[in-house]
Amino acid sequence: MLLWHLGATTALTRYAFRDERMDLRFLLLGAVLPDLIDTPIGLIFYNSLHSVRLFTHSLVLAGLLMTWIVLA
Repeated sequence: MLLWHLGATTALTRYAFRDERMDLRFLLLGAVLPDLIDTPIGLIFYNSLHSVRLFTHSLVLAGLLMTWIVLA
């Protein structure tokens, strides 16, 4: 799943912007960040949560990050 997120994000961005020199590091980090945060927490607490998709797979995290960036 990790490679799917990275590949799809890269392909769609390259197609949309048509710029091969574009730096994609932060974009790719943002594409996999929900999985990097939620999966370990979800696996640890799987018996009580019954899922590995938690709060970072929602618009709440995106909204909080955008607010933090604007205020910084």
